[in-house]
Amino acid sequence: MIETERRAALHQAMVDRDFPVIEEALRGEDLALRRAALRAVRTLPVADDAAAAVLTDASLELRRAFYRTLFHARRTALADRLLPSVRRQWGDGEAALLLAACSADVAAKQLPELAHAVGSWTALARRHPEAVMAHLDSGDPALEVLGYAFWKRWGDAVAILAESLPTRTIALLKKQNTRYGQQLPAHAMTALTKADPIGAWPVVRGDGRLKNQQRYFRAVAELDDAAIIATVDGDLYTLSAVLRYLPPNRREALVDTFAAAAPGLAPMWAEPLLDELPRARAEAEARRMLEWHRPQWHATRGRSQAEVAELQLASYLPYAEAVEVLTEGAAAGTPTVRVGARALLLRCAARTGDAGEVLRQVEALAPRVLNEQDPVRGSFLDSLGALPIAVFDDTWVPVLDRLTAVVTEARDTSDSTRFHLRVLARRTLRHQTSPGLVAWALDVYRRLVARFGAAGLAVPEPEAPDAVPPARRRRRNRYIHVTPQMTDWRLDLALRPGQERELVALLRPWLDDDAVVRDLRRALGRRAGNCPELPAAAGRTDQAEPSEAPEAPEAAAASRSPESAESALSRLLAEANGPQSPEAVAALTECCARVRPSVLGPALTSALVAPDSKISLRKQVVRQLRRNRIPGHLDVLLRAWQQPDTHRDVRVAIAVVLRGATEDPRALDAVAASVAPGMSEALIRTLFQPHPRQYPPEARAVYAALIRNLLPASDDGGVRFRGLKAFRVWAPWYSGGFEDLVDTLFGPDPDEAELASALIQALITTGSGTDQAPNLVRRLADDPAQGKHATTLTAAIASLRGRYQTPEPWSLVLVERSLAALTSTPRHARLALHLALALVDLSTDDLDDRLIAYADLLTNRPYLAGMSEHRLRERICPHLGTQPPARLLSAALTLADRGDLAGGLVSGQLAKIVIGQGNRDEAWRELVTALRGSVHFEVADAAWDIDLSVSVSD
Repeated sequence: MIETERRAALHQAMVDRDFPVIEEALRGEDLALRRAALRAVRTLPVADDAAAAVLTDASLELRRAFYRTLFHARRTALADRLLPSVRRQWGDGEAALLLAACSADVAAKQLPELAHAVGSWTALARRHPEAVMAHLDSGDPALEVLGYAFWKRWGDAVAILAESLPTRTIALLKKQNTRYGQQLPAHAMTALTKADPIGAWPVVRGDGRLKNQQRYFRAVAELDDAAIIATVDGDLYTLSAVLRYLPPNRREALVDTFAAAAPGLAPMWAEPLLDELPRARAEAEARRMLEWHRPQWHATRGRSQAEVAELQLASYLPYAEAVEVLTEGAAAGTPTVRVGARALLLRCAARTGDAGEVLRQVEALAPRVLNEQDPVRGSFLDSLGALPIAVFDDTWVPVLDRLTAVVTEARDTSDSTRFHLRVLARRTLRHQTSPGLVAWALDVYRRLVARFGAAGLAVPEPEAPDAVPPARRRRRNRYIHVTPQMTDWRLDLALRPGQERELVALLRPWLDDDAVVRDLRRALGRRAGNCPELPAAAGRTDQAEPSEAPEAPEAAAASRSPESAESALSRLLAEANGPQSPEAVAALTECCARVRPSVLGPALTSALVAPDSKISLRKQVVRQLRRNRIPGHLDVLLRAWQQPDTHRDVRVAIAVVLRGATEDPRALDAVAASVAPGMSEALIRTLFQPHPRQYPPEARAVYAALIRNLLPASDDGGVRFRGLKAFRVWAPWYSGGFEDLVDTLFGPDPDEAELASALIQALITTGSGTDQAPNLVRRLADDPAQGKHATTLTAAIASLRGRYQTPEPWSLVLVERSLAALTSTPRHARLALHLALALVDLSTDDLDDRLIAYADLLTNRPYLAGMSEHRLRERICPHLGTQPPARLLSAALTLADRGDLAGGLVSGQLAKIVIGQGNRDEAWRELVTALRGSVHFEVADAAWDIDLSVSVSD
């Protein structure tokens, strides 16, 4: 009653704008009343000093509510003023929460210092996008700019930045150079495309949304002809899409310019462009390709496809000429030819715009189709579904009835054929073209259900209950692009209001089947409620099942009341040592968040040091001391850490707190001092878990040294693997001696040498110790006992120029210097080959020199040339594309002209790779012919193994 009266008085004070009463509530002892008074801070001009009084001995829940209030009320001046004191008293985590409520200048200044503690980057990106973008562009190695890890953490924030800063987001995505940016949600893709359609295309091209593609191709079509040709980069299908958005008077000239710029085009190059070219030019190109295609030889098993290609070209001839050829193909030949000819004939008739002519062709084809087997019937229905909806009217009903009857009564009707029939019927219902067709479409579902039961509706099985929380499920579903095939069973999206009752009336004879009723209800969705004659699905009940969850302790339920949280705390701590310990320990998290620190601190400290406290309670106390930022909690935890009788599980919980307490140097010092052989495996794994982004820059070197010192603490292989993986992440901040690791590598202990080798590789691959790496590689290669370490270190250096990532600029110098250190000694050629291949890059101007240097290493070593061919293939194939660069052919010719064995072998390997990728350039074939006449029989034999039987015209 008293609480109700206080709240009523506070509400009346807000209505009357009685600020003394409001200010008294904000600094009063009743925390629940303080939180209720936050509404006045958000809606009324309450003084800053009075509002700041809320934080005096405030609970965690109240403090967070106050930060949210400042954020939504946009009281930036008060947030700027409170930020230093909040950070000093409550730590970086709560200061990061308050940062979103601060002004833009303060956020930009403080974010570099608080970035490691930010918990919600999305809220910060919505309020301060400039500051977040500057942080992402800062080049901090802890951001993990490459790969999946970056997008897992920053994907949602980048999606928000795409709407507020689209141009800068496009630049950021170009810097990423990975495929994960294509998973941005639809609204982000749209914002990027609207801002810069051409610049955003590498990101949105895999999205599949038609509007984004249209924006891009329209933007490309607005360029001049030279820019369009440069943008399409020899891709005829991209050129076809651009032609669709060009004025007709520009299309033919652009195609001529494109053909002139690419003299090596195949004879059938214009086939993808025929639909977009002017009618006369399309007929001329089709006739030209037909004259070339007909006399060509085709393999027997490819004869049907060749005939279909010929029919497709014939469909672009004048209508009278095309109908004659297509009608003949529709009545004879293999099923593949008949299916293709019928589809082309219908499309050709639809192109005339005469609906009667389309119907005449369908009626002429129907008798033959009715006698065909199932795959052919289904393909014909698919062709009907691709026709313009305007050609359909009531005159189509007889022929459609005959087709439906045959499909539903045939024994060989497949799921695919039923799908095409439903698509045609659903399309008719969506457009409601004529009454007769609507009646036919509804009757299709009657026939399907009568013949196939519930399978005729093809309603997918409902998904199992998703264990993913709703918020995460919504974020996940944003990336799912719904296609028409995913909703073809949804009748509620096709039927006109009220037509669901007509459909239910038609299906009444089969409504005694529970499966039909269930699937029909799912297909109709909410419209099923408009059909009283539709029975309820079997097993459906409107009563909720009784919950079998165990009841929470009485104190846990009472803790949800703000007034009783402090009184419930002592009861929960007592119950945590009793039979209901799991429930009581879990309830402590919510209860502690509502208790003032002056009361919470002594209670938790007593529970931690009490000799009869359970281990689970002590672990929870450790977490709550840190989570609620109890004053002096680090002193309590450090004393418990230093006691030798502290339970190992409690030590792990304390280690989690100490490893994150970067504001006090004593925490990490205490953890580092405890590192020794024999530490528990759980404790070591716990200390390996943190990531550099969770630490301020000044603390990363300290923790990197801790990771290094932890590695020898366990001999377990799994722990050592985790430790090396963690050290690779922390290596950029490791400031220990590189020379000490080298000395250990050459030391007498093989286990220590193995560890030192792995650490050196991690340091070199992150850019540390690159000045000493070439000499180290040479020193290892010279020592026969160090062959294993020489091989692994060379492979690690070569991987810096790998094809799956964007190489760092310094990696090129490192690989070149390491290669020079090895090539001075001939016996190191096997190791040097790794580095020489790593330098081969098809995009560089010095490709000739790189390949020549690679061939020089193979001089008088034909065995090595054969062994390294697969590596050369792996290096070149991913970058060949449809048209290899001219520099590659020039390098191959240069190597062949040298006349030596190594040059001939490498030249033949390059030709084999290029021709094997389907290249039709005659120059490569002439090169192979020349190599077959080489004086070196190894070169000639390898050249004869290259298959040139595929015609240049294929």
